[in-house]
Amino acid sequence: MPETLALTRLSLWRYRRTMLFLVIGVTIGIVSSIVAVMISPNRAGQTFSGFALYLTILPAALWSIVLFDYGGVQNLLEGETGCNRWVLRMPIRSWKIAAVPIALKTIWICGLWIALILTTYVVNPFSDGGFVMVASIGFAAAGIWFMGIGWRPFTNGWWRFAVLAFAGAITYASVVLVMIAANVDSEAPSLAKSQWRSWLPLLSFAFASLCYISGVGFTIRAVELARTQSHGIVPEGVPEQTETDLEADSPRASRKIQHASVRRAIAWHYVAQDRDCITRTFLLMVLPAMLIGLLIPFHIVSFIGVLILFLYAGGVAVTGTQHTGKGRYVPTLPTYLAAAPISTANFVWTRTVVILAIVISFISCSLLVYLTWSLWPGNREVWWTWASQRAAALGRPDEPLNIGIRWSLAIVFGFNFFFVCRWIALWWVGLAGRESWSIVFAFASSLFVIVIAGIVLNWFLRNATDWDSVTASAKSWLEYLPHLITALLIGKLVAFIAATTWLAHSRLVSPRGIGVAVALWVAVIVSVAVLMWMLIPDPRATLTWCVIGTVLSVPLARVLVMPIMMQFNRCR
Repeated sequence: MPETLALTRLSLWRYRRTMLFLVIGVTIGIVSSIVAVMISPNRAGQTFSGFALYLTILPAALWSIVLFDYGGVQNLLEGETGCNRWVLRMPIRSWKIAAVPIALKTIWICGLWIALILTTYVVNPFSDGGFVMVASIGFAAAGIWFMGIGWRPFTNGWWRFAVLAFAGAITYASVVLVMIAANVDSEAPSLAKSQWRSWLPLLSFAFASLCYISGVGFTIRAVELARTQSHGIVPEGVPEQTETDLEADSPRASRKIQHASVRRAIAWHYVAQDRDCITRTFLLMVLPAMLIGLLIPFHIVSFIGVLILFLYAGGVAVTGTQHTGKGRYVPTLPTYLAAAPISTANFVWTRTVVILAIVISFISCSLLVYLTWSLWPGNREVWWTWASQRAAALGRPDEPLNIGIRWSLAIVFGFNFFFVCRWIALWWVGLAGRESWSIVFAFASSLFVIVIAGIVLNWFLRNATDWDSVTASAKSWLEYLPHLITALLIGKLVAFIAATTWLAHSRLVSPRGIGVAVALWVAVIVSVAVLMWMLIPDPRATLTWCVIGTVLSVPLARVLVMPIMMQFNRCR
């Protein structure tokens, strides 16, 4: 088999599942975009079409930063190379090892660019695709630089972070240049009249191309260093510093740590396991998103995008304990913990609390993006107009600041709270450590959500001719809302009784433990319901409706069966 073909198969095989999900997501986005315009060729259909298109293609472009890398999961705090050692030992030229993933990243980005251009032309024809092309070159350059920095050995892991920061600054500068070139007519009319206006697109293209070419050279040089030098793996001439670094990187082996309780020990263990993943997610996902957020004007699409991005970042940050050095997923409970004399309930519920704390910390970073948006006068004007409209709709036109802040906080908190609860509700199946169960449950849940979303979208697009028809149709459907809520509450009660009976029969949790879990659930319900009631300024959002919505959102039966699922994992 030719060397290039073998390396290509290796790169594609390592990320086959990720690529499959991304291709499916992009296909769904393209089809949804075209169908939305065909069903509703008005402004509402075009708005949804563009949102669906960019919401699916942008994550696929961002994933190109880590796709097709031989190394897989790597600890960035370590100085050793992140390239596959088996590949480095093969009698293959260094430029071939670097060229294959570079070519695959470029092909992936070009494919997304072509798909975006063609779909946008079908949905809303336009002739200028230069902005998207320059952005695609920038994404490819960022992926190549990230791969090269990961492959290059360093004497200290913090040098890698320094180089990443420098490369991130260059990438950020290129994004700034691209945004200025794309919006120079609307955002900077004085610049549009100057002699530099015609040079900006060419300058941005040249800058992105320079980043791409320099990234290729850096990656090839990184492969040569990783194959021929031990410098960076075992620093020569500094044995004392090496010993100190090894002790600092191995706290569990170098010193004994006493914990006040079993729960604190479990929490410390999981935080230590997730530490590298948390650091990597913050530096490579959250921090760049916060910087790029300064360039994107405040809009409903960008607002929702920030909510989804930081919610996704919180989920990525807690995946550190689910990976091995080979990049594979492992059961939630490791073998050395499965044999530990600790109750299953302590394991699973403590782990859940730690995960929630980490996810909430990352979600809270989104507030910084909203605060930075307020620095620009144009964004403040857009938000003030929206707040004035909301205040006028409530009959309180003299309180736009109060109404706007309360609505903004209610939307951000309610959105994140609902999806975190949905994530907890889906997490219990994976605790069993059986991949087939997770796949079946995820497929069934996704199919249910897609069907419901399709029904709602079809209803909206068919009635989106004018606001009065949409309101009249919605009021007719709302007559069935009390019956639906009653059925959901009865189903939740039946599930709670079944889960409590099953848990008591398994003897994994004492009756007192079940009572404490239920009491905490009630406390969360009351706290969140009161908070939402205080934040939402609409008088129709009474405390009763807030309590009902919170009860339906927060899972109880699935939290109670978590110890049973973990026991399946522990005893298999």
